[in-house]
Amino acid sequence: MTIQMSAEQFNELINGIRDVARPREADLHPSSGTRHFSHCPARFNGSRNASSVEEFITTASLYKRLEKISDEDALETLPILLREEALTWWNGVRNSVNTWPAAVQLIRDAFAPRAPNHRLFKEIFNEPQGDEVSTDAYITRQRERLSRMSRQLDEQWQMDILYGLLRRRLRDRIARTEVDTFADLLHKARAVEESEREGKNSHAKPNGKGPKADENRSRGPRLRCDVCRAFGHDTTACRRRPRGPAPAPGPATRTPAEPVRCYGCNAPGVFRRNCPTCNTTDASQPARNMAFCALRSGTIQPRSRPAIHIKIAGEEGTGYLDTAACNSVASATLYRHLIKTGHKARTENVIATLADGTSKHLQVPAVTTKVGVQGRHVETTFIVLSDSCNTRTLLGADFIEDARIIPDLARRRFYFGGDITRTYPFVDVDGAEAPARKGVPTTIKEVRITQSEPMEAGDIEEGYGPPPPAPPKRDTSKGLVTPTAYGPRIRLRTRRNTCGKTRRPR
Repeated sequence: MTIQMSAEQFNELINGIRDVARPREADLHPSSGTRHFSHCPARFNGSRNASSVEEFITTASLYKRLEKISDEDALETLPILLREEALTWWNGVRNSVNTWPAAVQLIRDAFAPRAPNHRLFKEIFNEPQGDEVSTDAYITRQRERLSRMSRQLDEQWQMDILYGLLRRRLRDRIARTEVDTFADLLHKARAVEESEREGKNSHAKPNGKGPKADENRSRGPRLRCDVCRAFGHDTTACRRRPRGPAPAPGPATRTPAEPVRCYGCNAPGVFRRNCPTCNTTDASQPARNMAFCALRSGTIQPRSRPAIHIKIAGEEGTGYLDTAACNSVASATLYRHLIKTGHKARTENVIATLADGTSKHLQVPAVTTKVGVQGRHVETTFIVLSDSCNTRTLLGADFIEDARIIPDLARRRFYFGGDITRTYPFVDVDGAEAPARKGVPTTIKEVRITQSEPMEAGDIEEGYGPPPPAPPKRDTSKGLVTPTAYGPRIRLRTRRNTCGKTRRPR
């Protein structure tokens, strides 16, 4: 089918097609009433987060500039972008805003007021990088805080601040001198984090390869025999297991428990603390003084306690060395003398452990003074346990250690550490003398002893009693050895050669 038309008709058809294809002027330049925020992706619900507020303002301002929206149209259509609390707030302040910059400033002041620099620094330093936080996210969040400061810091200062907040593994592998910009830091940090992820993935993979490794993992624990303790078989297949029927288990026997008895009087059925016999006290009998240091008995002969001359606050006296006392104890007389001479007393809480093992919490006076002994002065703290006139001054372990006193009870003397050549005798205060040793004869006759060779100092063994100061002398003319009076017997040992035979005398 053919269509015939004249030249004029053809030109009109071409012009009509051009008019349809040409965009309308209204489309190219829309009227101001059609410009609005309906297609803007930004939305704001009134959250009090500076990052969210700045993100909303930046997106809305950029869209307004690209779409060439006037301030009047932007303020009219701004409720399209607001939600919840932000929309309620805008309805209340809409009449007081006439320009877009004023609206932006109101949004900032209402939902994200500018924080002072010191508060921003506190937020930055209170949030070091965690182990699970990527370096990109951490640097981005911290730089956003730095950007909100009233005084902008250059990049090097920001690098110095944020580098010290990175986690230790990154700082160990990336030196501060190796990075000058944030781009270099992020590039190296990504490489380190990628290496760490590969290391974690390699540790998570199984050691074996293929289905054989899976089979070994699903096999379970290895068999072990309870008889021979070998792996690979159980008790039923063990060749060392005794053959034959197992003996039938006999009836269970129960050993009767031993009856409870008092360990004091052996009374059945009671404990020592509940025993009526052992816990009975006779009120008619007076209490006896069981102080171990004041014990007197007809069969037990006491020894003199070690006492030394001391001088305290210008007064000379006697004190007992007591290594069992942790602290020094002042007698009532010494305490009154110290108070009289101007020493200040203070109250101390102590735990006193008595000879029977019981402990008591006491509040006792304590006085610190200097104790003079043989020309030396030692600062010592005394506590007062009783105001009885029978108490004695005890020089405890604190005084003995500070004064460096070394007592020698066997020889009734003492000396100071560092100067053992000078000794000082104890003071005889108790009046008790050490008894002579029983069984030690005062006169020992000469004893003939067969000897294979001359004696040496190491050849003498102790019988009992202190060792002799020197080996006994040998009388070569008569072959006699005169023993000392320190012990009743002297043993000699002969030397043997490598063949085990006794050597002949020379």
